[in-house]
Amino acid sequence: MKLSQIENLFTGTVIKVLESAFTGNLFEFGIVPGAKLTLIRKAPFNGPVYIKVEDNLIALRRSEADCILVQ
Repeated sequence: MKLSQIENLFTGTVIKVLESAFTGNLFEFGIVPGAKLTLIRKAPFNGPVYIKVEDNLIALRRSEADCILVQ
């Protein structure tokens, strides 16, 4: 399931990061297959998605969150 489709406070594992223009940036943030993450909050009106990966809080655009598959 895409990260942008899940509900707040979901905790799961990254299965795959789809190829895109910002894939390298996601890898630098620690968003790699096998990483544990928690969706903290989804802003309304297609705003950013706030996630926690390890001890890092990260804000992602919805288009970036669409490229992250989680389980």
